[in-house]
Amino acid sequence: MTSQTLRDLAIALVMVPLAGSALLIDTAVQAEDSPATMTAPAPHVARTVADGTTENVEAAASEIPAVDIRGADQEQTSRIEKALDRFDEAGLDLPPLIIEIHDSEESCDGHGGLFVPSSDVSRVELCSPETFILLHELGHAWESISMTDPEREAFVELAELPSWDDRSTAWKDRGREVVANTIATGLAYRELSGPDLRQFETQLSVYEVLTGAASPRIVE
Repeated sequence: MTSQTLRDLAIALVMVPLAGSALLIDTAVQAEDSPATMTAPAPHVARTVADGTTENVEAAASEIPAVDIRGADQEQTSRIEKALDRFDEAGLDLPPLIIEIHDSEESCDGHGGLFVPSSDVSRVELCSPETFILLHELGHAWESISMTDPEREAFVELAELPSWDDRSTAWKDRGREVVANTIATGLAYRELSGPDLRQFETQLSVYEVLTGAASPRIVE
């Protein structure tokens, strides 16, 4: 982030503290299946479907990293690919990923989802069908390659949070989780205007500072 970006972030964070009320999850969007409104090259996806076979989807651009979807049926695969398209359309890069569907939260450390970073191929474990959780875990993946340690430290300081990822700190007070929630909120599918837009105004402002672009949810 540039010094101007940090100043913009500070201004956005002053509007409403991120911890607490600004971490509202947009539950209205979790079950929605609205079509994407923008077009962009789809990532190369190697899908390992429920019967164990692998189906390759050709990349529109060879430089886009591979995503290996495992254990998903056709509906689940479609949901994941739609979320990946959302990141593509917003210009948010993701690292090479294995995304695996599980039947129990045990595979996600008791949560609905889990992101496991790696210098090689990172993993997203999904134990919940909720769209917001999928976008949240992909938000972690985006942050893992898009933010530097000094930027993370600056975010924690400006947001007045106790830590970036101290597990002794409440989930909602960790900078890492605030950023993932901000990205998920900014990319959720339901368009916002009027009172709905004002409800998420702070998070969408921070989303723009983090990504350099306005949220696609904002209706002009």
